[in-house]
Amino acid sequence: MQLKNYQKTALAKLEKFLTRAQLLGAAQAFEEVAPGDDNPYGGHYTPLAGIADCPYVCLRLPTGGGKTLLAALSIAKVARYLQREFPVVLWMTPSEIICQQTVEALKSPCHPYRAAMDADFGGRVEVWDIGQWQQIRPQDMSERACIVVSTIQALRITDTDKRKVYAHNENLEPHFQRFAHDGLKLEKDNGRVKFSFANLLHIHRPVVIVDEAHNAVTKLSSELHERLRPSCIIEFTATPRDSRGRQMHNVLVNVPATALRDEEMIKLPIELTEHKTWQDAVNGAVTTRQRLAKIARDEKEQIRPVVLYQAQSRNNEVTVDALKKHLIENERIAEEKIAVATGEQRELDDIDINDPQCQIEHVITVQALKEGWDCPFAYVLCTVANVRSATNVEQLLGRVMRMPFAKQRNRRELNRAYAHVPETQFSHAAHTLRDKLVGKMGFEQDEADNAVQFPFSGWLEGTGEQTEPQPEQITVDTTPDFSGCTEKERKAAEQAVEVQQQDDGKATVVVKGEISPAIQEAIVEAVTKPDEQKGIRVRLRRKNLEFQISCSPARRGEKFSPLPQLFFIFDKRELEASPENIESVMKWNPLEQDYILSASEFSIKETAESFQIDYFHDAGTVEKLGIRETGQWKEPEFMGMPDPWDESKLVHWLEREIRTGYLTQEVLEKVAGENVKALLERKHTLENLLRFKHLLARALQEKLKKLRDEAKTRNYQQVLFGTPASVHKLKFEFRPDPSTYEYNFTYEGPYKFKKHYYGPVGDLKGSGEEYNCAIELDKMPEIRHWIRNVGRKPSSFWLPLSHNKFYPDFIAELTDGRLMAVEYKGAHLLAGAEEKNRIGKLWEDASDGKAIFAMPSQQEGGPSIEEQVREKLG
Repeated sequence: MQLKNYQKTALAKLEKFLTRAQLLGAAQAFEEVAPGDDNPYGGHYTPLAGIADCPYVCLRLPTGGGKTLLAALSIAKVARYLQREFPVVLWMTPSEIICQQTVEALKSPCHPYRAAMDADFGGRVEVWDIGQWQQIRPQDMSERACIVVSTIQALRITDTDKRKVYAHNENLEPHFQRFAHDGLKLEKDNGRVKFSFANLLHIHRPVVIVDEAHNAVTKLSSELHERLRPSCIIEFTATPRDSRGRQMHNVLVNVPATALRDEEMIKLPIELTEHKTWQDAVNGAVTTRQRLAKIARDEKEQIRPVVLYQAQSRNNEVTVDALKKHLIENERIAEEKIAVATGEQRELDDIDINDPQCQIEHVITVQALKEGWDCPFAYVLCTVANVRSATNVEQLLGRVMRMPFAKQRNRRELNRAYAHVPETQFSHAAHTLRDKLVGKMGFEQDEADNAVQFPFSGWLEGTGEQTEPQPEQITVDTTPDFSGCTEKERKAAEQAVEVQQQDDGKATVVVKGEISPAIQEAIVEAVTKPDEQKGIRVRLRRKNLEFQISCSPARRGEKFSPLPQLFFIFDKRELEASPENIESVMKWNPLEQDYILSASEFSIKETAESFQIDYFHDAGTVEKLGIRETGQWKEPEFMGMPDPWDESKLVHWLEREIRTGYLTQEVLEKVAGENVKALLERKHTLENLLRFKHLLARALQEKLKKLRDEAKTRNYQQVLFGTPASVHKLKFEFRPDPSTYEYNFTYEGPYKFKKHYYGPVGDLKGSGEEYNCAIELDKMPEIRHWIRNVGRKPSSFWLPLSHNKFYPDFIAELTDGRLMAVEYKGAHLLAGAEEKNRIGKLWEDASDGKAIFAMPSQQEGGPSIEEQVREKLG
């Protein structure tokens, strides 16, 4: 399983925190690593009661982000921090169901979670349920990574006599004889140390992984903290707030929901359709499934869209049996295509729903899908039950949001999730769904605003019908007050808004055209109930998008010519000039570079009270930071191989730690061996190299990364800027498509853009330099239409850089047929724009006059943006 970029970033941040914590302590490391634009939850570090020296951090990933996989991969990162070869891990889950599923996954050799741990620990991994602790042998805890999975409830008690894990057991005596435990705060019975599993954990200081347990760690008592004496606690959650809305402590990593969508992990947006009756909702779900199945025929891989139905419980109208009967008799669904998955009827247990021969297209449940159930083909949710509760909304939608096979599909309809609901039962939950996404599934507020959409009609539905948006009628409690809006906004509202007074003092607002955010908010404020305000705000924003789209150049039938993309010639093949393709033709051998760590990149200086480490840092700077030996955790005994380590074993261990898919084992052994030899020649002792072998491995990894980055830069220059024979040609392959335009938020500023090709403008604020640049482009008569090019979206235009992709801020088509890419750079950013400017000029030169690249900036006393762009036009 290949990790997604956000998963790699999360693990790298965790590793950096642990590395810095080893040198500086957890609090200082957190306050150095956690802050950033992507983490609004970063702040001061809060230690846990009773174990202030134990690093405790939280990784926040939205539902569907792979929290459990990252949890499995994080164990090795913590082991390096602890300088332990094989850690003891207490993996805590919120429920028995999740506990059982986790044990099964971690024990299965073929499961990605287990495969990840096996790769990290050379297959030396053992997994037990908390009830199997008596099976653990002393040698297991010395020679294997030991994972014990438990619910939080199994350990969180006041009276320890009521739990077997706290009870004295003579069978555990060999564990206590093997390890010294003098001076530890072990639980005793009549002055004698209990041979209990809890005391055994106390001795080994387990790594504690908390999966899907929101704020569970801080709820544990300080007594429990002292009982377990964890060495490190890592919590994985979708939401950094508890049920009372209190923010969780120490959020180290914050992954936005848009990152999951961009990495093709979840289907967004959720297209929500409300129906008058439950029968209409079922029919809508069946129709959507049929439409998706027809579209899926054009995909290379098989996709069999599945509908998930939530029936009502017993003694209600639409039970499982009633819903199944309706599907068979009224919707004409063959019975063999329907499966029931409830606590009593488990018709999916022996069925591989991924099997191409499987016929299941409709799954009926009541509550069985609440935890841990996944179906890669699940696209459509239909609920006929009363799902007003936040929990049910979150759990059910989570099942249809996951992307089948984690891959973007050619048709946008297959990259969305769908929900059909009866208005009479789902209305409240539908209008507050954004709150559920924020509170339960880990979305930020602006992400949630764009995550749920009501289906547009006509052109956006892909039906080909050019239907015009219909007016939106909204009943408000009082007459909207537009006096706080500008004169221009009020004048525009006279044409777009009609207010009809009612006898009871209320009013009907009819919105017939696009209105400004201020007018929208004035209408919302004419409603008194907060829940109703939220629903009306959503309706007004949706209607505004419809009006914007209806008058866009694309809707008027104008075509945007395809933009050229760079290709290069390699071995008589034409390859797209993507960073991945450019890197794929690189021949790299670190043995041809200076691969020996310098004294500034890694050295150890022993003093009377500490070890001084000179450690190679990210930006190539040298940091001289002390590791206090008295602060290092002492293992009960050496937890490595049974036999003593020597130089060759250290080299073998290092080779395994720095292993990468880019280099052969022979090359890595050479790198590790020559570095160990060089360090020993510098008078470092083998004992110290073994003591700090994890830091040495990290230094070697960073050295290889630095060498590879240097090689990538040289290769990039050679491929794209080398001899003319290796370069270049353009193919007009990027085709702007309004149905695939992706953004994180929509523009709601005062200026009304007339030439934006798609209508809605993505990721543009209503002020600032990029906003001013967009206005200038919109005003220029030479520009026919333009697009706000949103960075890091599959639907956006890009050019290659040496280490990533470059997304120009705007792309445009001129009235004379030429195409243009515009990258605005503020004066403070010009110094770092050379590489972008160079690739833009190469793209322009290779186009033979058909494309233009402009990089305007606004500098005091310099030419205007318009003058700079017009100068490029010639």
